[in-house]
Amino acid sequence: MPHIPRLMNLYFTRTYERAIRKLLADDARAEMEAAIVAAPDAAPVIRGTGGIRKLRWAGSGRGKRGGIRAIYFWHTGPGAIYVLTAYAKADRDDLSPADRRALVRVVATIEQERGEG
Repeated sequence: MPHIPRLMNLYFTRTYERAIRKLLADDARAEMEAAIVAAPDAAPVIRGTGGIRKLRWAGSGRGKRGGIRAIYFWHTGPGAIYVLTAYAKADRDDLSPADRRALVRVVATIEQERGEG
């Protein structure tokens, strides 16, 4: 029996939209987002966030260490991925505990609005 890919819905926060416009050209952005959809479980889960993931994406010729970080939540039930934010590795080392708490609240709000919280 052939493998039939599962459909995914990709949703973007305004925070992500603002950030990604400054970080990647449209074609590079599309490539990164396609990678998230193709393997949403490939990026590691950020400890203490309840499933929020951090994708390390190589920017143009810079490698992963000099690239982009995309933060997203993969809601496995309805096959939805929420891309929450993005930043350049050069601009910040990691998410602070306050950043993590804020992202957890965003995901809780999303789940509540979907009637799942």
